Amino acid sequence: MSNALTDAADAVVSYVVRPFVFLLSHLVPRNDRVWVFTADWSGRFAENTKYLFLYAAEQSDGVRPIWIARDREVLETLRARGYEAFHIDDRRGKYAVLRARCVFSSHSIPFWPYVGGAQVVQTWHGNALKRLGRDLELDASPLVRLYRKYIVRNWNWFVTTGTADALAPFASAFGISDDEVIPSGYPRNDVFFRDVEGATVGLDSGVYDRLRDLSDDATLVSYMPTSRRAFHEDAGVIDGSRLDVENLNRLLADHDAYLLLKAHPWSDVEIDEDEFDRLVMLPNGIDIYPILPLVDVLVTDYSSIYFDYLLLDRPVVFYSYDLDAYRDARGLYFEYDDVTPGPKATTSEELHEWLDHFLRGEDGFEESRAQVRDRFYRHRDGRASERIYRHVRNVVRGASTDRPDSAGGDGGRRSAECETDAEQLLRETKT
Repeated sequence: MSNALTDAADAVVSYVVRPFVFLLSHLVPRNDRVWVFTADWSGRFAENTKYLFLYAAEQSDGVRPIWIARDREVLETLRARGYEAFHIDDRRGKYAVLRARCVFSSHSIPFWPYVGGAQVVQTWHGNALKRLGRDLELDASPLVRLYRKYIVRNWNWFVTTGTADALAPFASAFGISDDEVIPSGYPRNDVFFRDVEGATVGLDSGVYDRLRDLSDDATLVSYMPTSRRAFHEDAGVIDGSRLDVENLNRLLADHDAYLLLKAHPWSDVEIDEDEFDRLVMLPNGIDIYPILPLVDVLVTDYSSIYFDYLLLDRPVVFYSYDLDAYRDARGLYFEYDDVTPGPKATTSEELHEWLDHFLRGEDGFEESRAQVRDRFYRHRDGRASERIYRHVRNVVRGASTDRPDSAGGDGGRRSAECETDAEQLLRETKT
């Protein structure tokens, strides 16, 4: 088949067949008790939906949480731990999505044609510094824009960390309005404040145990840069020259420290870990959130990971060696210096100097970290999953038309209470 015919067939499937299936899925009766969860297209068990799913699985109020997997290994891991999970390519997986009252995702939904009529909760995957959505889609046709707005991004609720600055980028990128927001904080940050049962599910136990052992006796620095897909000449390769790994390795040894290098899932790393005894390579797709509490200093650039890390109130070095080029190519929602509370390094020498500064126990950025943290986070208590769960549960119960009244005949009163509880939650988190 020629490329033109292949493109035409793909267009028919994308813009005709799948939207038609989406419309038909509205006709399937939804079960208020069935809630399905997924993360991103990679099939990982990770992100905000992982932690919200784990919280839901601990409850005993009639909700049936189901993880919809795209990876067979993830599927078997979850089932072995006693969680209910189905693969989206299997009949039971598709049926679960079609019957689910609530669908939770952290990215675009891989199985969006089946969610018509469900309550779709977009938990997203981090506060936004870089431009997103329609702010990057200026060349999209009106038809494509309508398709994305009303079908692919047809979300009922959008989770934020609870402040005006946290919401503003998403209002611009996706048209999210205030009454669509659950300003709860991110479930993946709950693990910073409390023990989360199942938090290490999906992590390589050997990797996690090694890092935990290292953190007991040594200082851990982590380098987590964002993707460089904004650049045509740079596909996202990380090599040793940018970090000057040889000198960095010596610096780390002097302070009995290790560098955990975790690249963006879209990036490649061309560094031989075996050549440097102070370098630990982490898998690109690893769930970093159980690991972040072990990290003493973070190095990043434009990745939203630093927003999460602010909740731990530890030093951040911003290695923004290509700021002007990146800002021109991708665009930022905020003035970079206003929302990045830490030193800016533009060369490997400056990076090493600032790492030496922090590894010697010096800081000096506590106040600026607190200011930015307060701009973007309403809550810092490890209860984000609870707030989202409670809000969605109460909305579903309050809107239910097929839930039988209780034996005492107070079903109508209980529905009203649920609606009031949900409204109260929103008022509490917006003040």
